Order: sequence, then C-alpha cells, then structure tokens
Amino acid sequence: FFGFFSQERTSMRTSSSISLFAAALVLACVALGPSVADASRRRIHVSDDSGFDLDAEQAPGPTAWPQFVGSTGEEAKEAIEAESPELKVFITPRDAAVTMDYRTDRVRIFVDESGKVVKVPKLG
Repeated sequence: FFGFFSQERTSMRTSSSISLFAAALVLACVALGPSVADASRRRIHVSDDSGFDLDAEQAPGPTAWPQFVGSTGEEAKEAIEAESPELKVFITPRDAAVTMDYRTDRVRIFVDESGKVVKVPKLG
C-alpha cells in the first residue's frame, strides 16, 4: 500500500521536472530572439504603394545555374564563385545527407561518382 504512494510521488516529481525543463527551454528560445541563421540572411527594405513597409529577402544575381548539369562539379564551382564571390559553394555527393536549412549565401553542387553535376545548383 505504501509502495504505491511512493511510486506516485516519484512519478509526480519526474513529470514536474520535465515540465520545468520544457518551460525553461521555451523561455530560453524566446529570450534569444531570432536565430543566427535569420541574421545571416541578406535583406532589403521595400515600400509598396499602400504605405506599408516590407522586408523582403534579397538574392542578388542568379539563384540557380541549370547550365552546369552534366559538366564537372569543379567547373561549376569555379564559374559560380567567379560570378558571385560572396557565395559559399560546396561540391557534395548526390547521396550525401545535408542539412535542410535554407541559406541565401550557400550553393550546393550535387555530383555523381564521376564528378558530373546531377542536379541544378541553386541557392539554399
């Protein structure tokens, strides 16, 4: 009988700890504000005719390079870096695991085993 109450108290203590941890995590996220990834995005200020001011992401120059599909990854990388030196260009195996975050300063060039570009290189 007393063992039951002991287990119930332990269970309540564990759920309280989890609740406190979750609350602390939410508060930390709110306190940190926008993520670092948001800060690295380039933005421009746009004002439309309605009088509202809008912030829109800026992607100067091309955002995709379909002409490089079938060429070597090195050729594509050199050309993209020459055209847009501010971009970080990566040659990546087509089956590689990559992060899914969207970055306006990154281009991934997916290549096959022979080093040929197999997907359209694009910002992201």
